[in-house]
Formats: sequence, C-alpha cells, structure tokens
Amino acid sequence: VIVGINGSYSDGTWYTLTINPNDGMFNGSSSTTIYNLKENRNQDLSSMQRPGYTISSWTTTCTGCSISSEVFTMGTSNATISPVWEANPLSVNLVLNGGSTTQTK
Repeated sequence: VIVGINGSYSDGTWYTLTINPNDGMFNGSSSTTIYNLKENRNQDLSSMQRPGYTISSWTTTCTGCSISSEVFTMGTSNATISPVWEANPLSVNLVLNGGSTTQTK
C-alpha cells in the first residue's frame, strides 16, 4: 500500500520507505506500508502496535537513516524497517481459597 509522500517534487532525490509491521499493526493495518520521502524527512511511527507486546528495537536496512522516539528520519537510500517485538510481562494472581499450590519452573 503506498499511502503518501513527504516533500516537494521540485528538488532532491526521492527514496522509498517500506514499513513491515512484523505481526503488528501500523496505522491500523497489518500490511506492509510504503512511503516516498526525501533525505532528512521524517515519518511518525507512533501508531505501530501489537497487543501484549512492546517494541524493543527496530530492524533497518538503509544508509544514514535513524529512528528516535517513534520518528523515522530518511537517509540517503531506500529503507526497509520493521519492529522487533518483546512480549510484555504477564502477571498471574492465584486465589487459593484455603488450598495449596506447588510452584514448578
């Protein structure tokens, strides 16, 4: 899905940003999303989500690109990015009502 461009057509080189949500959702879609951006232009990534998971890092293939505080900045080549998901801690509360339990790992 090509969803938009960021920059003017008159000068500079356009690069393709491919966003793979990697089993998550970006802008409400689980499909790969493609943007056309110029060098040093930004793309907001804050809508990336996956219930029960947090982004621990990003996999990137690009030259000179960066991701900081949920914002991607385009470098000097086409880019493909995807989040690396980490499962959120799960807490279990047992109410034994007078019973007993044995903990095993």
